Amino acid sequence: MTKKRGTEQNGEQPDTILSHPEEEAQPVTTTKSRPSKALPSDVSNPETDSSSPKSRHILVADDDAAIRALLRVFLEDEGYTVSEATSGQEALDGLRGGMYDLVLLDVRLPGMTGLDVLKQLSEKQGEVPVILMTAYGSSTVAIQASSLGAYGYINKPFELDGVLSQVERYFERQQLKEEVRSLRSQMEPRDPSERIIGTSSAMNEIYTMVGRSANTEATVLISGETGTGKELVANVIHSNSSYRHGALVKVNCAALPETLLESELFGHEKGAFTNAITQRKGRFEMAHKGSIF
Repeated sequence: MTKKRGTEQNGEQPDTILSHPEEEAQPVTTTKSRPSKALPSDVSNPETDSSSPKSRHILVADDDAAIRALLRVFLEDEGYTVSEATSGQEALDGLRGGMYDLVLLDVRLPGMTGLDVLKQLSEKQGEVPVILMTAYGSSTVAIQASSLGAYGYINKPFELDGVLSQVERYFERQQLKEEVRSLRSQMEPRDPSERIIGTSSAMNEIYTMVGRSANTEATVLISGETGTGKELVANVIHSNSSYRHGALVKVNCAALPETLLESELFGHEKGAFTNAITQRKGRFEMAHKGSIF
């Protein structure tokens, strides 16, 4: 553990420490054609709406021309843009280049198999936008596909409605992820530095010192009278430091009894002393990869 920064806490001690704990041939079953789905009336520009099928590009990778053509025509009728590939290498190149939103990938392909494509992608991407297709279905293949990050798995012969259902579920899931990311970004607290007000030469000097402190591995001490904004400065240092993605744990040492200070800061194991019925994490451990104030 290395201490990094120091500050004071409002209304308590004249000097407070902020530290940063560091760490080390295939049959197909067809179904009757489906009418194209109407877009919701509130979608004014489906060509640019990321939730619209028209903005989604799907690659069908299969060495059977009849299957490729069937899926391409069917998915295009549903509003998707569809391309075809005849080999695993084509699919891999397209995925790496970010050309497609989803790939329907056959397991048995010439040269590089579908599972080989997944192996190369999962090493860098984790979950990959792939639905695997095979006429040689087995639990082993399904488990392998899932462990390699494939979203779904389709057995041949398949029904087109089943394919569409998986495709729609995949894009619905992606849209939900995007909405969650957007909501989280909106809920992030405002930058503490925006709450510091002042344009005098003295304040400008403080801004400079805060910026320098945030970029160092040093322990910083901030002192000042009650109400001058010492805790706010500590927040700004943390939010602009390399530890900003970790927690900022605040401890009012003056409010802790001397007999509990060590346990509060460093934690204890179950049974370490009377009434220690559970393990307790200390504040320093809670601030791992972050800051303790």
